[in-house]
Amino acid sequence: MISLTIIGTESTHESIRPGNYVHVMEAVKNLQQSSLLWGFSLTESKVNFKEIIDGDLIDSLLRLNPFFFRMIPFMPVGREQTNWALTPDEYAQISAMIQSRKKTGVLIHDYINDPSLGIGCMAGGIRSFFINERFELSPCVFMNTLTPPLEFENRRSNLLSVLQEHPYFKRARELTTRFPRCIILENDNWREEIIQ
Repeated sequence: MISLTIIGTESTHESIRPGNYVHVMEAVKNLQQSSLLWGFSLTESKVNFKEIIDGDLIDSLLRLNPFFFRMIPFMPVGREQTNWALTPDEYAQISAMIQSRKKTGVLIHDYINDPSLGIGCMAGGIRSFFINERFELSPCVFMNTLTPPLEFENRRSNLLSVLQEHPYFKRARELTTRFPRCIILENDNWREEIIQ
């Protein structure tokens, strides 16, 4: 499954990722013509809270016919904007808005606040991983990337072997068994434990 990160309306998205919105929409057009499972990943934060609650943003993205829509809470993991995290009351408002749109035919999942799908921490490279535009990998979008970037030979990468065998990914998978909801949210010492 391919998950496209979207932050909000075009102006909100561009304020965080300048020049990126047009590429996301270009990817949407390509995916709409493919047989791949794809959807949106939206991080809930102070930046886009009002747009999410309004409902128009979600409705406009649902009209693009994704297969799924994931809501992921902003996690302050070292970036400067740590005041972006929402309050429990704000998450409850988002949850109520999402519940009202569950009958759209699109799988809408609030990653942390809606346990109905039984989806917990997916970090580690078997069920989920993150790759950025520099081909740097990490077990989870919220964790540091693995550098140097993945080596490509004749357009074939060693991606599968890295996901299966690299100690960083193995360790992340071990931690998901101890912290099934979220390695980061449940464990303040996750960086030290990954390094060990």
